[in-house]
Amino acid sequence: MKNKVGKEDLHEVLKSEEGKETGETFEQIPRLYTLEQLSAKTGLSLHQLRQAIRSGDLVAVKNGEEYRITGEDLNGFLRKRRAKV
Repeated sequence: MKNKVGKEDLHEVLKSEEGKETGETFEQIPRLYTLEQLSAKTGLSLHQLRQAIRSGDLVAVKNGEEYRITGEDLNGFLRKRRAKV
């Protein structure tokens, strides 16, 4: 029998260490994208994305050997890159 995690369990996980509510819900946790997913959506190469992460221009979370990026961080990066006309 598989263990199922209910909303009540997730609610408990999202409590702070002091037992106070954080105000976060599972739905508010940002989705994380792989570099491959972002490359396919943006047309930027994997090399360009990795270079942006190394330079600090693109915020990323390292998950083992791979990077993950939130949509919000990607949008911020793309806004900075947008050419001013």
